[in-house]
Amino acid sequence: MRTIVYPVSRVYYEKITPSIKSFMVNSDVDQIILTIEDDQFPDYLPECVKTINVSEQTYFRRNGANIWRTPYVYLCMLRVAYADMFPDLDRVLALDGDTICIRDIGSELWDLDLKGNHFAGVPEKLISKQRGRPYANMGMAVFDLHRIWHDEMQTDMIEALNNCSYQWLEQDCINEHLSLLPISSDYNQSQFTERTENPAIMHYAYTQGWERFDTTRTYDLMSWEVVENAWRKRHESC
Repeated sequence: MRTIVYPVSRVYYEKITPSIKSFMVNSDVDQIILTIEDDQFPDYLPECVKTINVSEQTYFRRNGANIWRTPYVYLCMLRVAYADMFPDLDRVLALDGDTICIRDIGSELWDLDLKGNHFAGVPEKLISKQRGRPYANMGMAVFDLHRIWHDEMQTDMIEALNNCSYQWLEQDCINEHLSLLPISSDYNQSQFTERTENPAIMHYAYTQGWERFDTTRTYDLMSWEVVENAWRKRHESC
């Protein structure tokens, strides 16, 4: 099942809608999972969007090496535990909520040949250069949960985040522990990645006012009826 997973804290509840709509319209996603802080999401969501209250998860100690800082940070840190949290899924597309899919990507990210690697992602320019090897930005990542589970990497990463201090938390931890297949910046166009001529996914990381950009408002103003009809038509043709 082609699945997207977002970390969505309460401060992002009102901001996540444009991203969800853009991927429902422009990809072959089957289901979308929101990891949230509450039992229920406060706004309307279509049937293909599920929510999971992860506020009681105990993967990370509050006095661990990486202080939670905010609920959103904790939700992002849970990415290292996805292989444990979603045992029935072989692969997930993990996204930040400030991503917008601006052209059709079909099922290409779910169908990627990962060539035996644990995940696919877009390398950051500066950190990759500093470290002498590709270092992926976590605004978009394709995780092979089956391989991560088979190699027991989720256990190693959870232990590492509890005991080792990381500047960029789960992003550093994932890049340190998992093998990466670098892919085109088309799939994570941001200030941290290489510019491309025909991006598919815009990632507005640390960009003030991204909610008011035309690309964001196009989907924010799109009715759920239009979005759901487009999503159903995609699946009827699959």
